[in-house]
Amino acid sequence: MTTEILPVDPAQPPATPPPAADATTAPPPKKRRRGWLIALVVVGILVVLGVIAFFVGEAFAQQYARDYVRTRIVEVLQLPADAQVDVDLGEGSIIFQALAGRVDTVDVDVPDVVFGDLTGDVVFHAEGVPLDAAEPVDALRVDFAIGAEDLAALGEGQDVADAPSFAFEEGEVSLTSAFELFGSSVPLGFTFTPSAVDGALVLTPTSLTVGTQTFEADTNDDSFLGQIARALLQPQTLCIAASVPQALVLGDASIEGQQLILRFDGDGAALGGPELSTPGTCPAT
Repeated sequence: MTTEILPVDPAQPPATPPPAADATTAPPPKKRRRGWLIALVVVGILVVLGVIAFFVGEAFAQQYARDYVRTRIVEVLQLPADAQVDVDLGEGSIIFQALAGRVDTVDVDVPDVVFGDLTGDVVFHAEGVPLDAAEPVDALRVDFAIGAEDLAALGEGQDVADAPSFAFEEGEVSLTSAFELFGSSVPLGFTFTPSAVDGALVLTPTSLTVGTQTFEADTNDDSFLGQIARALLQPQTLCIAASVPQALVLGDASIEGQQLILRFDGDGAALGGPELSTPGTCPAT
């Protein structure tokens, strides 16, 4: 058998074989998985919803706690149901405090409160207030602010209309009155500094004015009128225990502006206990 050799056309270039596939060429990139992004978004949404739910619950808890404290104060002070009672529960989450069983701090302002013969504005400050009204508070302070016109009611329960006139000046209590002498009215005036001694209000005289003559508390005047002045310049004790709940003990008294501030301590009292709703007693005289 004879093999035929075809002639080669010198003008035609030799055929080039197709290039082989590059073994090092990288495969096309795969699509990245985005599941973790979706999960992150879902977690973020849940966190936001949880925060919203917490604040909604916190607002409800705050309102519930304020209503609870207000109810107890109205009952303790025997106030009208519509009395103005402003309650401040301080800082911090009420929910977390409730889990611990007590509220850290409670401040209450109540204007125009009547305690026996006393009438004035009351400010309560309590610490460690248990949710159970029968349990004692850790600390309780009550500030009772009365005006000069109410101070006369503390004196032996006498009618205010017939009582001496009181005023507050430069941190002292001033009393003005008069007495009859040989058919003439003689002006009489005292100045006092208030304080608290053994739970009683004590007014310590600093000066006495009779007519136009003034005697200081440390006077050494040996005249007849001076001797009378020394006898009159003695501390006056006013028991106010019968006008306040028996759990409250007067710890301090001072003049601030145009008010006499009586500061009472009631540590360990229970908001729901009888000691805050039952008046105390004064020694028999």
